[in-house]
Amino acid sequence: MSALIVVAMLVVAGCAGARLIGPTAHAAGAAGPLDVEVWHGVMGLTMATMVMVPISTGPSRLTLAVFGGGVLWCLVRLTVTGARAAYLRLAVCCTAMVAMLVPASTTRTAATGPMSGMAGMTGMPGMEGTRMNVLPRIITVVLLVAVVGVVLAAASRLSRPKRASRAPSGMHRVQAIGEMAMAGAMAYMLAGLV
Repeated sequence: MSALIVVAMLVVAGCAGARLIGPTAHAAGAAGPLDVEVWHGVMGLTMATMVMVPISTGPSRLTLAVFGGGVLWCLVRLTVTGARAAYLRLAVCCTAMVAMLVPASTTRTAATGPMSGMAGMTGMPGMEGTRMNVLPRIITVVLLVAVVGVVLAAASRLSRPKRASRAPSGMHRVQAIGEMAMAGAMAYMLAGLV
C-alpha cells in the first residue's frame, strides 16, 4: 500500500505542476488560486517523501512545520480572498496531516519496514510492531469525515459539466483529480486510526 500512496502523491504533485505551467494557469476562469496548487505540490512531495524515507524526530518536525504552515496560509487567505472553498479544502487536508504528525514529531523511536517513513503516525497495515501514536477517536473521526468531504467535493467537480465561464483546457478536472488523490490518501491514513 505504501507504493500506492507514493504514486498517489506523485500524481498530486504532477497535477499541481501541470496546473501551474498549463496554458490557462493565469487565465480568467482558471481552476482556482495558483497558491493552492503550489501547496498541493508541496504537500504531495512531502507526503511521498515521508512514505519513502524513514523520518526521525527532526524531519518529522520539519514535515509538521510544512503542514502547519499550510494551515496558517489557509487561515490568512480565508480572510482576504474570495476563493474560500479552495482554501477551506486545503486547510482541512493540512489540519489532518498536522493532527497525524504531532504525535510522530514527539516520538524518538524510528521504525523499519515498508512504511517506516510514517512510523508513529498511523495504524496502517504494514506498520505492525511500530510505535503507534493514536489521536483521540473523536478527532480522528471528525478529520476523516472532513477529508472524505474534500474527496466528495472534488468528485462532484469532476462530474459537473463545464460551464461556459470555465477555462477550456480542462485544468479544473486536473485540479480535482489531484485533490481527490491527496484527500483519498489522507482518508486512508486516518481510517487506519479509527
